Amino acid sequence: MFKHDVLKKTYLPCLLFVIALVFIFPRDFYNDLSDKTTLVDNGWKWALHFFSAHFERYHWGKDVIYTYGPLGILSARSFPFSLWFLQFAFDIYIGFNLFVVFRILLKQYSNLMACIYGIGLLVSLWEVNWLLQLSNVLLLILLYKDSARHRVAYIIAINIALLLFIKLNTLWSVAFILPTLVYLLISTRKYSTLLGSLILMLGASMLIGSLTHVSYVSYFQTSLDTVAYYTHSMYYFTTAYRGVFYIGVVFSVVLILLLAYLSIRSLAAKRIAEVLLFANIFILYFILFKQGFTRFDREHFNQYLCLTPLVVFCLYLVTPDIRNIVGGFWAITMLAVLGICGVRFIKGYQGNIPVFTFKPAPLFNYTKQLVFAMGQQQPENLSSGGSYDYYINQCINQKTNSNDNWHNRPAFQSIVTVSRHLDSINTAYYSGADAPDTIFYDGAGVDDRNPFWDDPLCKWTIWSRYQYAGNAADQQLLLTKRQVPLQWKRVLLLDTTVSFGQALNIPAHQEGVVVFNAAVNYSSVGKLQTFLFQPPATTVKIHLNDAIADTLAPFRFIPPLHNNEDLMAGAYALPGDASLFQHLTTDFNHVGANVKSVTFLTDRLSGVDNKIKVKLYLVQAQL
Repeated sequence: MFKHDVLKKTYLPCLLFVIALVFIFPRDFYNDLSDKTTLVDNGWKWALHFFSAHFERYHWGKDVIYTYGPLGILSARSFPFSLWFLQFAFDIYIGFNLFVVFRILLKQYSNLMACIYGIGLLVSLWEVNWLLQLSNVLLLILLYKDSARHRVAYIIAINIALLLFIKLNTLWSVAFILPTLVYLLISTRKYSTLLGSLILMLGASMLIGSLTHVSYVSYFQTSLDTVAYYTHSMYYFTTAYRGVFYIGVVFSVVLILLLAYLSIRSLAAKRIAEVLLFANIFILYFILFKQGFTRFDREHFNQYLCLTPLVVFCLYLVTPDIRNIVGGFWAITMLAVLGICGVRFIKGYQGNIPVFTFKPAPLFNYTKQLVFAMGQQQPENLSSGGSYDYYINQCINQKTNSNDNWHNRPAFQSIVTVSRHLDSINTAYYSGADAPDTIFYDGAGVDDRNPFWDDPLCKWTIWSRYQYAGNAADQQLLLTKRQVPLQWKRVLLLDTTVSFGQALNIPAHQEGVVVFNAAVNYSSVGKLQTFLFQPPATTVKIHLNDAIADTLAPFRFIPPLHNNEDLMAGAYALPGDASLFQHLTTDFNHVGANVKSVTFLTDRLSGVDNKIKVKLYLVQAQL
């Protein structure tokens, strides 16, 4: 009789949970690396393919650096047919984590709690990296509420091992999850579980690191570089819907104030476990917040918006005494998600909104692609000559004649412009014997992100060892290795500071190319805005000889900007233009179009330091 009543009562939350999984299940099963039409257009595919081809010679984290770790293939959906079972197993494992949380809520709490969890999942996304972090936080909360559930520590341990190698910004959450787990198990005297979970975590981490050829010291060192870069605004888009922006800010302020109040209250009551849990919730939300606001486009902001109710649900679990207040806040976030996403759906912005994009059914597509992948054979050697580099070159030649907008890849690392350390790695690679014969180049850095320091050695190395071979789409260049490298001579002509709107006269100089290094930085207000949310878009124009007709095209920048000798004293377009590189490396006596002065202009001074530090170099090359 009791079992019958339980089944009867749990019918609704179970149905909600199943529907939620069907709605948020991944749209795609795989993204085949053997597809020659998309290979080098995606930096992640480029890094993965390079690493898999040179597995024995290179280490992840030392020679191959990316915002993802080596297990990022499981979330980026970019890997060959032969690895279909890895993605399938990982998706099942994510579902298992969500189910474990649901099962404990159903047994330990109430049907209402399980329903709230199911509804939160219903409007969320299959963001596996973040869902693993969420599962860890929820399992920690459930362990805190009932120490009899101490076996969930083993699941948390495996999750930590996976998170270490999926995406580098998840190290933030791991740094809080692991100490919290240790504290909870010690405080409840579950020493055997603590020992077992630590052994499991270390064993799984060592196994993954060994299988994926990770250089641990370099991997975690470069992760600090990527995390530091993650705190800066990566993309600048004007807000197309200011109402949505302000709603997001209000949610953030309310949630942070709640967390601050509850943390202070728990600290005063010496409830250390609660303080640690609130810290985990804050980090979980902060990672989500930064992704939503620093990359303020529809896709990334949808992630922030649709996953916020699940963060509030974590807070709802920890605070039974103010559950009505937190529950009301959760309801408001749910209404905002449904309302905003509904309006976007009606207006045609249908991407990445699971609850409104059920057609075609994700689970159906996933199953169809899974069956297709299982029936495929591993593709034969991708190159007719048996050489991986030959195949890459063939792809480059194919892409050169296409209209595709290639991503600039001066190196196979994604964030080559984050730190001097990464720049030195790239410099060593392109200076060494293993440097590729052909590369695809854009002088602007990676995705128009400029380095944060004055002298990018990697660029000068590329300019020395490679020569212009042809144009590609969007002012990108195809470069081939020189037989004899160029030797550069750089002379500092001028080191000064100017303001926006102030003309800068170029000193008299010998024959050669005049190169700018213009540094624009945030003001104190701008730095605060950057830390909290993304400031408005800012562009800079350069007038030559005070002539508007000779204005260089405006470029997007992310302070602190060091333009790194990309701006030439000549009527050239943006970095990456064929004429720029051709003149610099072939006709190196070219001076420019009689440029006597330049003036920096900006469309917005808000949050930006009005003082621009400018260095002018005379560059001369000799064969």
